[in-house]
Amino acid sequence: MKKNKKRIGLILGLTTTAIIGSSIGIGAYFAFKKNDNTLKNDVHINQEWFKNVRETIEKIKAVPSSNLSSKIQWIDNFETKLLNLENNSSLAKDKVPLSNFIKEIKEFIANEIDITIEDYKVDSSSINIISSENLAKINITINKLKELKNINNDLIAINKTIDSFNIEINKYALVKINVINIDFLNKLSSLKEFTVNIKNRLNALQTSKYENELNLLKNSLNNFSNDLNYFSLDEKLNLSSTVLKFVSWHNNKLIILDSFNSIKSLIETEKQENEINDKERIIKEINLLINELSLINAEFEFNDNNVEIREKINLFSSNNNINNENLINLKLEVSNYYHSINELKNNILDVRTSKIKSIKSLIALNDDTINSYNNEIQLFDIPEENINRWKIELSLYNKEFSIIWNSINNYILIDQYKTNKLNALEDKNKALLNSYNELVTIYSELVSLNNRIKNFKFDFNNLVAKFNNNLFKLNEFLIQLKTIETTNFVQEKNDLIIKIEQLIQQYNDFNISNKSYEQNDLIIEFMNVNNIEGLSLELATLIAKINNESHNSNSELSGSFVNYGVNQPLSLEERDLFYTENPQYVKFNELTTDENHIFNSNNDYLTATLNRSFSLLWNFKKIDETKAVLGKQNLNEYTGGTFWVLDYKHIQGNKYKIFLGTNYHVAVDLITGDDYSEYKQPLKNKQVNNMLITVSRGVIDRNNIKNNVNIFLPKKFWPRIFWLAHNYMQDDIVLPNSNLYFSDFAVVEWNIDLDELSEYYNPEIATTASSIITEKRRARFIAECIKKAIEEFNKTKQMIKQNQNYLNNSWNIPYVDIDYTTLSLIKNQKIYKLNTNIENEPSKTHWTIREIRELSKMLEKAHLNNNSLYQSRPDFLHFAGYGLTDFNRLLVTLFKSVPYGQEDNKEAIYNGNLSKFFKVDTSFHGKHVVDSILFNEISPVTYGAWYHYYIDHKTVGGVSGSLVINQEGLPIGVVFGVGTNIISILNDENRFVTLHPWSITPFSLTAPFYNPENGLNAYPYNLIDNSNKVIYPKQKTSYRSKLYEVFGNDYRTSLFE
Repeated sequence: MKKNKKRIGLILGLTTTAIIGSSIGIGAYFAFKKNDNTLKNDVHINQEWFKNVRETIEKIKAVPSSNLSSKIQWIDNFETKLLNLENNSSLAKDKVPLSNFIKEIKEFIANEIDITIEDYKVDSSSINIISSENLAKINITINKLKELKNINNDLIAINKTIDSFNIEINKYALVKINVINIDFLNKLSSLKEFTVNIKNRLNALQTSKYENELNLLKNSLNNFSNDLNYFSLDEKLNLSSTVLKFVSWHNNKLIILDSFNSIKSLIETEKQENEINDKERIIKEINLLINELSLINAEFEFNDNNVEIREKINLFSSNNNINNENLINLKLEVSNYYHSINELKNNILDVRTSKIKSIKSLIALNDDTINSYNNEIQLFDIPEENINRWKIELSLYNKEFSIIWNSINNYILIDQYKTNKLNALEDKNKALLNSYNELVTIYSELVSLNNRIKNFKFDFNNLVAKFNNNLFKLNEFLIQLKTIETTNFVQEKNDLIIKIEQLIQQYNDFNISNKSYEQNDLIIEFMNVNNIEGLSLELATLIAKINNESHNSNSELSGSFVNYGVNQPLSLEERDLFYTENPQYVKFNELTTDENHIFNSNNDYLTATLNRSFSLLWNFKKIDETKAVLGKQNLNEYTGGTFWVLDYKHIQGNKYKIFLGTNYHVAVDLITGDDYSEYKQPLKNKQVNNMLITVSRGVIDRNNIKNNVNIFLPKKFWPRIFWLAHNYMQDDIVLPNSNLYFSDFAVVEWNIDLDELSEYYNPEIATTASSIITEKRRARFIAECIKKAIEEFNKTKQMIKQNQNYLNNSWNIPYVDIDYTTLSLIKNQKIYKLNTNIENEPSKTHWTIREIRELSKMLEKAHLNNNSLYQSRPDFLHFAGYGLTDFNRLLVTLFKSVPYGQEDNKEAIYNGNLSKFFKVDTSFHGKHVVDSILFNEISPVTYGAWYHYYIDHKTVGGVSGSLVINQEGLPIGVVFGVGTNIISILNDENRFVTLHPWSITPFSLTAPFYNPENGLNAYPYNLIDNSNKVIYPKQKTSYRSKLYEVFGNDYRTSLFE
């Protein structure tokens, strides 16, 4: 109850203030005494006091109010509480401040409102007391109030359509009718007597001189009397008639007063001596009548000057009968509801009164007990200082005792809690021990099963390798058989070709890529049934027969070799002569580099790579805070790599769309939220938060190459993934045990406005005028370097267009599209073997006409001819990239293939070794390389071959993605890391030195190769441009095809102009 006093007391206080501010004034409201000073004094609470309060309530009733229902509710609650207060005689014995009483009355009323509501909701004892009939009335009343609310809403909707002045009249008329309250009706009987008395006294006036005036007065008085009779009727007319009747009565009253005053004036102006006594008598009588008439309830008078109101009342009466009837019905329904509520309220009041009496009894009992204690205490004469000291000590004791008691209880609870926990843990321990024993048994079984599975998988990998090797040999058999020319064994040859083709088809139909280690027995059974040893023996037998055929098989030859057998060994001189006399055969024509294509110094190679390159580093934030980020990566740690200008399109002015090359494993984590749909990776639940771009000052000032400039890029200038080199072959090219394969190359799209970038600064970093200038200077430097990168790309493009003698398949593109993989394999697996001498014939080699023919077909398959310009390996390579050497300061360091101090040399020398070590590695094709490379949490396997180039130092993170160029300045691929095959060699200074392999992803493969470690074939591809379907028939996407897919077939960039 107390918790609501402040809140409701404040509301009631505001209401009281509003009432005090009304027309009755503060004196009328607190009319306990005539003097306003009563508010400041103490008074006795007695019957006279209650009488004064009730008189005040009556005066409050007489005040006109625009919200009559609220006023009635307030008065009713106040009167109810006053009645309860008056019945409580114990208060009358005491003397209390009036201000406190008023406060209590306010709180009492407020609490009464709050209690009434709360009793309905909470007080179960009150609900039990209220009979079922009252509960039913509550529900009925609530429903009726809901209906009333709906009726009222409908009425408001109707009134909105009525002219504004009708609404105003309606309110005014209701106010005026309501103020005709009980006071006025109680005076009706006295007014009737008063009117009869006036009429009798007027009849008693004996004067002939004022007969006309008196007659007029009598008529008005009769009308006035008739109007009074109307107000005493039990049945009233409609609202407008009542208002008009009230106006008529009021007007008659004014006419009567005017008539009296007129007669009085006439009499006063008379001068006749003989009538003086009659004059005085009449004037006296008229004055009495005027005075008495003036006493008629003046509070209910209309403002006579308000002609507009009268007109509106008339108009209201004539035009709004329908509305009046609605209002009357509404008033009747409201009255019925109001009586129901009063009846319910009285029942609740009875319950409350009963409870209050019960509480009072308890209070009285407690008062008696307290009084008895007081009497006993008064018998003791204890010094006040002792009492105060005892109080303090008792308070302290109570506090200490409370603390100790609480501590004891806490200890008891803690002990009980720990005991329960220990008991629970003991039970759990027993259960865990049982579970552990079960797990040990299960684990042993799982270890045994896992070992068996490992063996099965090992066997499966061997079976797959053997299966693929068989298939590879069958294809070789077929190629070899088709190249053999025979006259006498044509049918036997064709029959064997059919057998080989059928077996190849059976191997393809078996579809080893869809098999698993669980089907090892099925694979073994298939290979036993489809053994290739018999075909191999048949092929060897047929070849032996054909080799014994007459020399007429060389009839297509010209010159000196017409009579040579196809398997007759040739010397190197004979080989060269054969190629000269038979130019229809393609020769392995490896060339040396044109000296004019070699740059002047190492510094020129460094410029060609560094000027095109940038470092981009970024950290991450979560996309969905409610989900975890998979893996062990710290989102705040920066990742990234080196990016370089692969291609661009000039938009307008200094606006460019630049396409940057980098590694797949770098770009796959460049998740910006603006990714193309096919490159979204929702499982990673992260995206870029901040991005830092760094460029070496050496791009502009070669003497300052060790220092860098960096800025945080605004989000609008963040690049996004454009093309990832994964699953880029046709769908029938699949690798076992993986749905995803990749080459470590990617292209990102970068939309940049160099003018806008030049003026950019980060307001979180640059907070002063000088720092803003510094930041803008750094941004301008970055913009200049981007422009420089575009210029360097154009320089390489122009260089190759001016000279068609570069060692490349296509003379008009600024990168290498002849791969060293195919040429190295041909040279290492074929040429070296053929060049060796035959053991018993030192002048002869393993070259034969048949080998020349097979080599020619092999070179043709690699799309080479006798006019092709190529090498099997580069003379040397160069690259430059940005390694992240300090994660805390985001410090990057330039890593390059040119050793420091050798920038002006013609060629780089690594640890005193002039020779350059270059190696092609096909062993990783179809294998998982690094588990941390993930696309949407899927780890891909490698597709294609790698290059390894050995220099005097190893790389670090961040260098990944660096552009690699050959001795002619043409890009051949990108750096993706350091290999594990470190070599130690004796250098030219006769010292053992260590060289580190830098692994490189090449851009292209022009002929198939076979990986004997897993029996998988790799087919030709070009990661930049696969548009030549003759060379790359099995490739479906590349960077160029992605350009057409996104921007249309007419879209042209600088690379393909």
